[in-house]
Formats: sequence, structure tokens, C-alpha cells
Amino acid sequence: MDVFNDILDRAIIHENNSYLYCAGFSKKSYDSDLRQLYLKLALEELEHKRILEIFKETRDIDYSVQAAKHRGAVFEDVDPRPSDFMNTLEVKTGLKEAIDKEKLAYEMYLDFRGKVDDLVGKKLLFMLAKMEEYHMKMLDKEYSKRFLIND
Repeated sequence: MDVFNDILDRAIIHENNSYLYCAGFSKKSYDSDLRQLYLKLALEELEHKRILEIFKETRDIDYSVQAAKHRGAVFEDVDPRPSDFMNTLEVKTGLKEAIDKEKLAYEMYLDFRGKVDDLVGKKLLFMLAKMEEYHMKMLDKEYSKRFLIND
């Protein structure tokens, strides 16, 4: 079980870092749609972190998912100051970076899944991989909409 606890700890740290990354971008986005996308991702990453923390204590996926949703998120969506806005290149770079981070998270969860013997743990890690894959697709769609159509 020590390997699995180590994996859970690493995943919790990863999800917290992802939350901070997305929250930071949401505060610097000049475009309200982009700000809302990053805010949504930030809140989902925070929810992933909570799922992992609760699962670590309970080993119950269904309870962990429900409890994480009911805890709610504390995040203030503030309008950024004009001096904080990202320029178009920063937005493009930020979206590419976010896509890469979600891809790495997806691969990380699949890799972790292969290292765990616990069937419930495997199910949790696969579920999280699918969530990260969904984030990757959302960001890729946003990137394509903003930059590939005009290139």
C-alpha cells in the first residue's frame, strides 16, 4: 500500500499545481470566455485534488467523488487589471502549455495505474486519466478555434 499512497501523494501535489496554474491564467485572461474556461479547469483540478485526498482516507471512489463535489470551491473570479492582461502570443503559448500539461497528467495517471495492484485504485486512476483527457480536448478545441482557423 505504500507505493499506492506515494502515488496518491504525488497526484495530489500535481492536481494542486494544476489548480494554481489554471487559476493564475484565469486571472490574467483579457477575454471573458477564456477566463471562464481557465476558471472551470481550475475548479475541476481542485475537485480532482479533493477526490484524491478523500479517497486516500476512505478508499471509496463513489463517496470521494460525491464528497469532493459537495465541499464546493472557494475561488474569486475577479476582473483583471488591464496591466495584467496577456497578449495574443501569451494566450497562444499558455494554451499550448496547458494542453501539454493535461497530456502529461493523462499519461501520468495511466502510468500510475500500471503500478498499482489495487483494483479500486486502478479504477480511480483511470477515471482521473479520462478527466485529464477531457481537459486536453477542451483546451485543444479552444486553441483550434482561436489560432488554427486564422492561420
